[in-house]
Amino acid sequence: MRRIILFLLICSVFSLLPGCRAAENRQEILVGVNLALTGVSAPYGNDALTGIQLAAEQYNASGGIFGRKIKLLIIDNASKSDLAAEAVRRLEKNRVTAILGPSLSHLTRAAVKAITKGTCLLTPGATAQSLRPFGAEKAHIIRLCFTDEAQGRVLADKMFSMGIRQAAVVFDPASDYSVSLSAAFTEAFSKQGGNVCDQLSFPERTAEAAPLIHRLKNSGAQALLLPLFYDKGGLFLRQMAEYGCLLPVFSGDGFGNPALSLLAGKKAEEIPVFYTDHTAPEAREIQTGEGKMTLGAYAALGYDTAMTLFEALSLLPERVWSTDEFDDGLLYETLLQTDRVGLTGAYTFSSAGDAFKTPVLITLEKGEPICYQEAA
Repeated sequence: MRRIILFLLICSVFSLLPGCRAAENRQEILVGVNLALTGVSAPYGNDALTGIQLAAEQYNASGGIFGRKIKLLIIDNASKSDLAAEAVRRLEKNRVTAILGPSLSHLTRAAVKAITKGTCLLTPGATAQSLRPFGAEKAHIIRLCFTDEAQGRVLADKMFSMGIRQAAVVFDPASDYSVSLSAAFTEAFSKQGGNVCDQLSFPERTAEAAPLIHRLKNSGAQALLLPLFYDKGGLFLRQMAEYGCLLPVFSGDGFGNPALSLLAGKKAEEIPVFYTDHTAPEAREIQTGEGKMTLGAYAALGYDTAMTLFEALSLLPERVWSTDEFDDGLLYETLLQTDRVGLTGAYTFSSAGDAFKTPVLITLEKGEPICYQEAA
């Protein structure tokens, strides 16, 4: 808990002291944003930022929080763990009320580890089962998305319902997301009596794809789990199609980007593709000042994450904003009581701050994402 109580008179006399802030000057509510806006993870960070900014604009247009406008302090972590940690230190130094982001698991863990003042951190899309590294078990974390355990279970259930009992896995050992989802799927599939007959590392060079795909075709696998992000996943689908490997492909929410089909190409439309997502595409339509627009999955998650925070802040006692005192523990307890319906569905939170949410299953039809079914 971070508790700073300073009287107006003291602040006026000692205004040069670090962190001294007169209550009457708190006309804005400062919210930190820690996202990958450049680097390999930029598409996810920029999508989340779109949703966060839209939520802030809408909340401010409706009067803000107790008449105070929300101001976003945005830092680009450049898709690097050390910079995600540095962003937290900078945001805490600026005494933000909470931090939105990062969106991906490895960046979120680095950010959580850097928190020193009890600041609440809300992640839109970090799906790894554990986001609290050693020493940060009591961190104030809110997760708006489902976990890899939930994704793995849904994908295993779908394979089993299709009569698939032998599956291969191609994963990226350098990606926390890929490793985590592979493990979750393998456990769920094995519990049902399925067998992972081959497990291969994603080829870093295009030339290495041919022997790997040849091995897949002769592995006895009836389907392939491909827990990659859309960029690598799309290229591998293209290579599979070129080498005549048409195994059904299953993946997680990393496939949820329109660029997947563009990278995979027309020929890859012959490959049956199923992946989990946070909501059906048609459910992410929102009214803006410029008309209706449909947000991508990560933009919708960013929007819901920001709205969850803003609504919790508006429920705090007004005295929080009229004194130079902020209680992170109170904000966290308020967040845990959230019960709302957003663009990504209805959700409440566990005592650990994880949203109770069910993935949806998406399939591609001629390269277009179609909601296959609400995953049970």
